[in-house]
Amino acid sequence: MFSKKLDQLMNEMDVNNAAIAACAGFDRTNVSRFRNGVRLPEPTSRSVQKLIDGLYIYACDHDQIGRLCDITGASQGGETDDIKLAMLKWLYEGEYSVRKPIRLRNGSSASKQKQSGNTFGTRLTDAMGLADISNISLSRMLSVDASLISRYRTGLCMPRPDSGSVDRIGGPGS
Repeated sequence: MFSKKLDQLMNEMDVNNAAIAACAGFDRTNVSRFRNGVRLPEPTSRSVQKLIDGLYIYACDHDQIGRLCDITGASQGGETDDIKLAMLKWLYEGEYSVRKPIRLRNGSSASKQKQSGNTFGTRLTDAMGLADISNISLSRMLSVDASLISRYRTGLCMPRPDSGSVDRIGGPGS
């Protein structure tokens, strides 16, 4: 859904990958991977933050803010952060629901929760959000690789019940 929405947005704005990549500050192949569905970034990822910033900058520079707002359902004349949040929600509609506060690069708030049966990952993500802990911070506390925390959160793997990881994640008294 994300890739289709991004492709639709860029087609309706009549913009190519290179132009958005230049505004976002990354390589055009990143935009291509997003549009082709090769890569589905988390809504909280730095790549998505840069992509949304790039789309917004392009729209501003080419007098397309109104068009961007029409496509994504953002309020025309709204604050920059509100428009970017509306873009985030629109891009991930059907894949994530925006629910819990997260910090975007520009300081605005958004939220997410994966719509899947991954109860452990969902609860871990919720707990990390409440404690304002990143994958890297938690991985250091548990002495594991940060990518393992990411895999727990996305449901790609789960800690073994006898590994002690669940107890360490829960902290003292869990």
